[in-house]
Amino acid sequence: MTTGLRQQPGSEQRIPGVARLYRTLESEEVARLVVRAVERRQRLVIRPLLLAATVRWAQWFPGSVRTLLLLTGAKRRPAEIENSTG
Repeated sequence: MTTGLRQQPGSEQRIPGVARLYRTLESEEVARLVVRAVERRQRLVIRPLLLAATVRWAQWFPGSVRTLLLLTGAKRRPAEIENSTG
């Protein structure tokens, strides 16, 4: 299974470094999670468990997660910053 992310030029360099902590799910595992979610009528499934814990942490301490992402994320060039503020 692929998200297509790796097909975009430069996309892997822009992923925050902290993302290396999260494992990639195998397609069979995703299939099992989807089936289980449908059977249980779950609207949201967040896996792997470390990502689920991070999402929960971000609900209580959003500033700390934002800072972690900013510190480990891609460094933006001044031209990119000017274009994004529009």
